Amino acid sequence: TGKPVIQFDVIHEKIFHLFLVSQDLSYFAHEHPAPGENGVFLFATTLPKPGAYRVVADCFPTGATPQFLVKSLLTGGVTAAALSATPDLPPDLKPQQGANLTVELVMEPPQPIAGQETLLFFRLSTAEGVEQYLGAW
Repeated sequence: TGKPVIQFDVIHEKIFHLFLVSQDLSYFAHEHPAPGENGVFLFATTLPKPGAYRVVADCFPTGATPQFLVKSLLTGGVTAAALSATPDLPPDLKPQQGANLTVELVMEPPQPIAGQETLLFFRLSTAEGVEQYLGAW
């Protein structure tokens, strides 16, 4: 209808999820801005460095369907070189260890082939069991 949305349903235990991701993938944040008046959400942050960022909002307007909204953000001081840089992301397929969890990625086939399906399996190992986070396993 073009009218502002002022009511939201809970999705993954919150009514609004905000993701910030830097172009070089060195910065990631998952936040839950505070609801204000008339469907406005309030959030303040300091980004770690000048550059390009993707801002992603995940919400569920009451009476509608879940929304996944994406915008780009350029900070002051960003250089043309930074905008054209490609992140160096060497593969790291060894098991990853967290405080109470080990995660291993297994792919089928083991080496992805362009244009063909690759299945991803995440093997979780923990002595304490797995619990939900924000309503998801």
